Amino acid sequence: MQHDVLVLTLEPPHASGQATVMIVLRSRPARGPVASPRAAPARGLCAVAVLLALAGSSGCHADRARGPEPKPRVEPGVAPLALDLPLTQAPYERVHANFKERLDQPYVYRELRGSYAQTMRALAEFAAEVRAKGLVVSGPPFGLYYDDPGATPVAELRSRMCLPVDALDGQGLMFEVLPQQTVVYAYVAGPYPEAPRALPGLLEYMRGMRWRLDGPVREVYLVPPSGARVEDLVCELQAPVKGT
Repeated sequence: MQHDVLVLTLEPPHASGQATVMIVLRSRPARGPVASPRAAPARGLCAVAVLLALAGSSGCHADRARGPEPKPRVEPGVAPLALDLPLTQAPYERVHANFKERLDQPYVYRELRGSYAQTMRALAEFAAEVRAKGLVVSGPPFGLYYDDPGATPVAELRSRMCLPVDALDGQGLMFEVLPQQTVVYAYVAGPYPEAPRALPGLLEYMRGMRWRLDGPVREVYLVPPSGARVEDLVCELQAPVKGT
């Protein structure tokens, strides 16, 4: 005897306020073609099977349908990441980008010159130094990268390893406030040293908005690397912008 099952799946609303309804018809046993999934149409620049979070009608940088985005593994007792864009995955040919207004952020930092590979390696020692000063870290660590490695000698590359704090000064450490600014951003999955490979796609999105780079690139390391699987790491890549 043949049974037909109608499956309805309601995807959460996107920034545009619209939701996607997936309608799938399955038959058991199969005695002919099975109806293909259909999705209600969505307005915006990307009418594909997977809708990206939008800001107005912008923020889409993908042109092919695909399945659900993989999410970082969540350890028991650890809150999952609340991401407003799909993860950008290796080989980073499709970068899911958007823009937002970044709020100002006090931070302490260690200034570095040389290969950018050393910046992340400085985190553990610097975090211990910050704790010894009695400062409370208020968010995930981040790096600021000031120079283009393709145009600057390695010995002259400037970067900062930064820890956000809720303080008015750095208690003897170097201290600054990251200013409020419009940034384009993407969430990049995988090893943190690989995150800059998504930068060309992010800058392509920036140029499509008729903006230009206005400050150092910021990498926010959302998942602590110690004890985490490499595939569970997520970096928020930010580029500050202003109009051309």
